[in-house]
Amino acid sequence: MKKKLFAGLLIILIIAIGVGWYVWDKKINSSSARIEKLMIINGPGTLSETQKKSLVEIKEKLLLYSEDNTALLELALIKQSVGDLDGALELYKKLMALRSADLIPLNNSASIYFDRQEYEKAEAMHLKILNEITPKWLNSYNELYSIYQFHLKDKRGSFESVLLNGIEKYEEEKAALTLKTAVYYDELMNNMPKAIEYYEKALKLSPNNQTIIKRLKELKKKA
Repeated sequence: MKKKLFAGLLIILIIAIGVGWYVWDKKINSSSARIEKLMIINGPGTLSETQKKSLVEIKEKLLLYSEDNTALLELALIKQSVGDLDGALELYKKLMALRSADLIPLNNSASIYFDRQEYEKAEAMHLKILNEITPKWLNSYNELYSIYQFHLKDKRGSFESVLLNGIEKYEEEKAALTLKTAVYYDELMNNMPKAIEYYEKALKLSPNNQTIIKRLKELKKKA
């Protein structure tokens, strides 16, 4: 009786091990297949020797841990550099989910969208950086200015609150953002009183800026 029970338990154990091995092997193979697919680069550019070596290292890291943030970002940057923009965007979206407080995937996605003339998507990425992650990212102010100046002209008015928030919270770049706000009122909104007000504020922060001095004189003559 004991022998039969032992034999039965042994059979169950063997079956369990077999099933476990099958499931594990299938999972590993499936993961490897996903990594292989992820490593494919469809871009017109040519990989440098350094990039080729980096890809080998990236693959090894991802095979060990498929959500290795650093490896995924390195791969996205390589894809973007050689023109595989769809592949880069796919990785940046994945990184946004994994690294919600990281502005690099958002910033780089915005750059791709801008180059593709998808200006509303580029705008959304930069606004997400400034409104949800940090107001201390000068590149987003510069890129948004360009978007509103040349492309989304009907949305220029919404940029005012973004600039004013930046002046308040980004002390390190207060002078630059104050001047940008003055130029915004001057060139984009044709609001002379506000332009004069912010050029004067900008001049207090940069007393020797001859460009500000000259423009203030011009505006005050017109006022």
